Amino acid sequence: MVRGTLAVVALGALLYVPVGLLDASYLSAFAATNVRRLGSESPHAGPIHYYLLWLPALLLPWTLFVPGPLRRAARDPARRPLLLWAVFVPAVLTLARGKLATYALSALAPLALIVGTELASGPAAKERTTLRLGGALAALVLLAGAGAALFAAPGQLTLSVRVLLAGAGLGWAVGLLLALHRERVDLVPAAVLGAVLTLYPLGVRGAAPAVAALHSDREAARLIAGAGAGAAPVVAFGIHDPSLTFYLRAPVIRTDDTRLVRDLFAGDGLAFLVTGRRHFAQVEQLLGAQAHLWLETPRRRLYANRANGST
Repeated sequence: MVRGTLAVVALGALLYVPVGLLDASYLSAFAATNVRRLGSESPHAGPIHYYLLWLPALLLPWTLFVPGPLRRAARDPARRPLLLWAVFVPAVLTLARGKLATYALSALAPLALIVGTELASGPAAKERTTLRLGGALAALVLLAGAGAALFAAPGQLTLSVRVLLAGAGLGWAVGLLLALHRERVDLVPAAVLGAVLTLYPLGVRGAAPAVAALHSDREAARLIAGAGAGAAPVVAFGIHDPSLTFYLRAPVIRTDDTRLVRDLFAGDGLAFLVTGRRHFAQVEQLLGAQAHLWLETPRRRLYANRANGST
């Protein structure tokens, strides 16, 4: 415990001591942000069971094979600290009201050491049932994913990307089913790894840009900046939109206060408002003729109190 505590303190000091010396305001803001996560006003508020859902999702596809290795790790004094590490991370994070899935990434390291070493060393006879079930579920997911890639979202993904994703998913699903049919369950982890190593780069290269285009507010930020309005207020109404702030490179007013929005749009200066689908009707009813639509996507609308091109 003493050595572990000293190691943690030393690693933290290597980062935070230089940060504190170079920019004390950043360090104080960082501390205040993390303390705020404990309060009722924390951003990204999540329920107490948040990480019980997200940690298995982050571990996919190896979650399919995790029950046996975790059970044996709990009985093995040499590996029990790894299990305690994996439990400790989400348990501590659950104390905070603000939660994000990426906060728990450090819990994947001990889980990988527990599950990965067993899968790499070859399945024990008692794990054949787990491997069969996990392999069958993985094949089912791959088949469903292949169908979704081929027929879903034709407007967002090009035909070549959809065919590549569908072909890779179908190929690995067939490989898994053949391994199961021939009682070669020892090949299941390798086939699942092959599917991950094949589909991940295809998804990053082909599907991720389409997802980014759907969720990005770069075009809205470009229109706002192109209006030449200088310090015109930009309101994010009823949404938390870090993409807009990132591309705009300027502060954004986040609010649910309809009076503030009405006052800003009633002024003489140019004002902008970005909102999500749940608030489209509310904004147009609130602002009436003052709500000039500048940009519309499936997720967002950008309004201004002047028609586009009048500035």
